Order: sequence, then C-alpha cells, then structure tokens
Amino acid sequence: MRRRIRLLVAALVAVIGISMTVGPTFAQQYNSTLSFFNYRPGACRTYNGTSIHIQLTTYVSNGNAGDTGTYSISVYRCSGGQLSTLVGGAGSCNYGGFCGYGWAINLGGSQYAFYFQKTSGDFHDIVTSDSVQMWST
Repeated sequence: MRRRIRLLVAALVAVIGISMTVGPTFAQQYNSTLSFFNYRPGACRTYNGTSIHIQLTTYVSNGNAGDTGTYSISVYRCSGGQLSTLVGGAGSCNYGGFCGYGWAINLGGSQYAFYFQKTSGDFHDIVTSDSVQMWST
C-alpha cells in the first residue's frame, strides 16, 4: 500500500512538473506614462499572443482642465525600431477619464507600438496619463 501511494505521489509530481514546463507562454505587460500636444508614437515593444490591449486614464495637464476633446489610439507593427504598418484601427477616447481598448491580432513575438493622436478639441491642451498599461494575451 505504501508503495502505491509513493508511486501515485511521484506520478502526480511528474505531471505537475511537465505541465509547468509545457504550459502557455506568458504574455508581456508594460507600464508607462504619456504626455502629448497633437500626436505621440509610443515605444516599440515585443508582444506575444493573439491580442494586444491598452488602458489609461488621462487629464489635461496644462491648466485647461475644463477643456474637452478626443484622441485616437492605433496599433502599429514596428520594423527596425520604427512604426511601420497599421494593424489595429483607431479607437476614440475623451481627453479626461478612463479609456481602454483591445485588438485581436496574431502578435507572433513581433514588436508593436501604440500611436496617440488628437482628433478634436483644443490642440494646445496637453493630454497626460500617469499610468498607461499595455499588455498582450
């Protein structure tokens, strides 16, 4: 009976060990800040998986807190450390408040960047975020 229990425990440990080494590749996650007048290309970063996501809370940081407007977020594939091909269409966000988007893209371990551009409002406003979260799944 003891031998059966030992064999069962050994088999269970082996299965757990194998499942840990063969499990899915963990997705990347990045945190950053953002500040822009008109447009801002983000940094090229490596992502794996089948979707890319972003979420941030923005505010107008140059004393025009009551100003309203919108900006768009797009996703570009990078080549040679530069934005090259648009792969995720623009999502629209308001100057102030939370915004989050996700795009279904077969990322394949390539580099991608987010691109931010104002689409309406006062173009003298500085749109800022103290916490931009980007990740892939």
